[in-house]
Amino acid sequence: MKPQHRIPALLVLLLASLVAPLVAQTTAPINTQTATPARQPAAPLPSMIPPGGQLALLKIEGVITGALEELINRRIERALNQGAGIIVFDFDTPGGELAAALRISRNIKGVPVPTVAWINPEAYSAGILLASACDELVMATSASTGDAAPISLLSSNLGSTERAKALSPLLAEFRDNATRNGYDYAPFHAMCVLGVEVYLIENPETGQQRLVNQVDYRLMVHGSPSLARQVSQGLSSLTDTSGGVGNPSQEIATASDFGKWRPVDVLPSGDRAPDGRIHDGKSLLTVKDIRARDIRISRATIDTTAELETYLGAAGSFVVNNSWAERAALFMSQWWVRAILLVIFFTGFLIELSAPGLSLPGAVAVCALVGLFGSPIILGLASAWHIVLFLIGFALLVTDLLFLIGFGFLGAAGLAIMAFALIVSVLPSGASPLGFSDPAYWNQLASAFATIIVGAGATIITAAILSRYFNQIPLFSKLVLATPQPVGPVEDLHIAGEEVLGSGHLECGQRGVVASAGMRPSGEIEIDGQRIDAVTDGEFLAHGTPVRIVDIQGNRIVVERDDQPPTA
Repeated sequence: MKPQHRIPALLVLLLASLVAPLVAQTTAPINTQTATPARQPAAPLPSMIPPGGQLALLKIEGVITGALEELINRRIERALNQGAGIIVFDFDTPGGELAAALRISRNIKGVPVPTVAWINPEAYSAGILLASACDELVMATSASTGDAAPISLLSSNLGSTERAKALSPLLAEFRDNATRNGYDYAPFHAMCVLGVEVYLIENPETGQQRLVNQVDYRLMVHGSPSLARQVSQGLSSLTDTSGGVGNPSQEIATASDFGKWRPVDVLPSGDRAPDGRIHDGKSLLTVKDIRARDIRISRATIDTTAELETYLGAAGSFVVNNSWAERAALFMSQWWVRAILLVIFFTGFLIELSAPGLSLPGAVAVCALVGLFGSPIILGLASAWHIVLFLIGFALLVTDLLFLIGFGFLGAAGLAIMAFALIVSVLPSGASPLGFSDPAYWNQLASAFATIIVGAGATIITAAILSRYFNQIPLFSKLVLATPQPVGPVEDLHIAGEEVLGSGHLECGQRGVVASAGMRPSGEIEIDGQRIDAVTDGEFLAHGTPVRIVDIQGNRIVVERDDQPPTA
């Protein structure tokens, strides 16, 4: 029997001495006296809206545009007609056009029943402007808002004059919203302008708390007008990008406030704010739901419609959606959809011109035209004069193609008028307070030009393909004659000269040349000194091109390019 191998006692003691500290460390109790307090949202503020009304829910999602403005106004009217006692705007938007947002903000303040903004899950830029126009504001868990500085998609930076013109009405609207609905103005100011710091201060005598910028903070906490002036004058490096518009200045501090306020270092959520500073001004202010509750922008955290009904004391709720026509109009108002409709319109027109009497391509073109102008009319952007202007341009184009020799000034003028009508039909119908300096106006104009450029380019490519392969496309090969008739004298195809626009007898296979300035696809050919009206099967032919007759149907003479003219 082999002897047992035992671990020496000294080795056991050594292992125990190494393991014991690790076990003690993992099982040691946490010192609760030094632990950071858990972060909890501030207690919800009770709603000031009288209970008992029916709640109408209006979703505002996507980019805010002039088109959305008209749809919001219609839904507000429908909600009121259905007996809404409270209108809740459910926001999920990255922002949008400044001019449209200013108009919608004023419209919201004119609604005759209480309004509530529900940020669920985000409302940036123009979105927070609309939300601040409501009587109350609540947010969903982890929702966010802020970052409302005006920008342009066409340029990385606005010029000082343009930025000043954009900021002036924006800040004025935020100030009015804050005054009407009991908000402090400083947070909204910091959302729009870099360099605006935000502080939470309190009056020890009254317990009143206010959110102020750095100039008011120096005056109301430190009581030093000279220091406040130095602070205000030293802000130019961060904020003086718009000729002084939007720079922090004395807003609410009066002589009786100097030195009588103190900073609030701990927020209701438990977050610390050293010296009362909420925002350092190095970026545009953006807040989540807990911080929004801390600074009293949001009154409560609401995640469901049921919670919303309970919080507002509503008797019930209903949703007011866009109609199917309005949803379709929104879809067709996108620039790439309009470009496709433009291609369909011109392609249908060209096919109908190439093969008169088919009707189907012409009907498709008319439907595309209805889409091009129907959607902006439904969205309140276009009116009848846009359609009339487009039809005038179209008439000039058709006149030049069918009745005049060559494509000249009349056709070019027609195309220009049609393009102009399409562009202005999607521009905001309401006058912008910023005029042509409105960044959104130029963004919308660029989108309209993109529609024309992409649509025109795609139409040219489509026309070239159809011109070459029209008879080989399965759908169109069934609509037009693709196989030429046998060349040579065929007695039953003889027709009298008085039956065609020419004279004498014609046969399939006879040769001639293009006599008019061109065939696009109609024009005149010359055979044995006689000029005869004819058409091609879609191909455009220049003056003097050799042709031969491939089909005769009544007084309709169809020709094609003759690549093998007879030898002498």
